[in-house]
Amino acid sequence: MSTKYVLITGASGGLGKSLAEIFAHKGYNLILTARNKSALECINAYSIPRNIQSLIVEGDLRDSEVITQLAREANQVNLEILINNAAINIRKNFEEAEDFEIDEILGTNLIAPMKLTRAIYPIFLRNKQGTIVNINSMDVLKITSDSKTLYAPTKFGLRGFTDSLRYEAKPRGIRVIGIYIGGMKTSMFSTPSGDPDKLIQPNEAAEVIFDACKSYKSVCAEEIFLGRTIY
Repeated sequence: MSTKYVLITGASGGLGKSLAEIFAHKGYNLILTARNKSALECINAYSIPRNIQSLIVEGDLRDSEVITQLAREANQVNLEILINNAAINIRKNFEEAEDFEIDEILGTNLIAPMKLTRAIYPIFLRNKQGTIVNINSMDVLKITSDSKTLYAPTKFGLRGFTDSLRYEAKPRGIRVIGIYIGGMKTSMFSTPSGDPDKLIQPNEAAEVIFDACKSYKSVCAEEIFLGRTIY
């Protein structure tokens, strides 16, 4: 039985589901969290090998109790990797935005990964190793469509957190990787032409991210930009 664990947020579908599947098939045990418990249980039942331990924590990452529970589970196992994948997108022009929507998207996309990372970070400090992966967006390079005024600032903030933490963490043996992804075939994205075949496939993105998490003697990934091959 493997003793290695990875914690993946937003694991009930899309990229999170694909990440759970590839890490499990590569021998990692899982701590999975999302708001949709039935979807997590379905992944656990049909996509995860029987020899893999899979722990499920249902809840909203804006809830401090959920973060506390995840940290508690992580402290009881050999956690090697944290993947902050959970995110939401609210497509509205700025003048249409409600205060609660600003709070929701900031809380989910930026504040939650910062708080969860803070809760997990002492584990990696204690072990003098660990990998933190923050799933981000190509929108930090260039805004290419409208209705991004709520979403994009959260991703710019996540990039600032990623880069700053990397500077602190590297001398302490902890890797911090920023993954910047273009349009992907999930419920969050669409193409102007409406052709889903032009979008990045989550399973292919998950393979690249898994490889980025591998340990090498002389090299480590710090930023990876994943664009589409078809436009």
